[in-house]
Amino acid sequence: ESYKTLFYWSIPTRTCIKKNISINPQNYGIITNTNETFHGDKIVILYEKDVGLYPYYKKINESYYEPVNGGIPQRVNYTAHLEVLSKNISKIIPNISYDGLAILDLERWRIVYETNWNEQAIHKNESIKYVQSLNSSLKDEEAKGLAKANFTDAAFNFFKETIKQCKKLRPNATWGFYDLMLCNEKGNKNGAYC
Repeated sequence: ESYKTLFYWSIPTRTCIKKNISINPQNYGIITNTNETFHGDKIVILYEKDVGLYPYYKKINESYYEPVNGGIPQRVNYTAHLEVLSKNISKIIPNISYDGLAILDLERWRIVYETNWNEQAIHKNESIKYVQSLNSSLKDEEAKGLAKANFTDAAFNFFKETIKQCKKLRPNATWGFYDLMLCNEKGNKNGAYC
């Protein structure tokens, strides 16, 4: 069986044209939206602000992160999340018959607990605090293990329920996630994954 590889371009080149740089992705067989619109007829990318009530921690300064939409996936209100998601999809992809690519680009945290490092580590730390707030008698190692399990279950459920709603609203679209599953062994220092 043979497979056809398709390349999509979702970046408007208008700024290049203004600088007298001519780029025509179609010359190379690259698929673009009509008139190279950002949200178009061939590809749409939805970022965190577009994906319902995506929970994350926003860095305010070196010592303070502010929770947005509950901060961690364990705190998601699914009724409210799916309602906002539905409104956003109706606005961003108004064509109910849309049959292009629809990519969810969610990068504030990763679905695999261990791969949340650097700026994303706050979600692991807050998950530990969250389980400790529910049961203060937990020892540190117990809290870490429970936080990992709770985060992983909640993160997977958030992605699953989100994509399920997306497919329900725009069933002809090809839905997917950017950067899922991340496997970056070269960036890993302790060999905990991949």
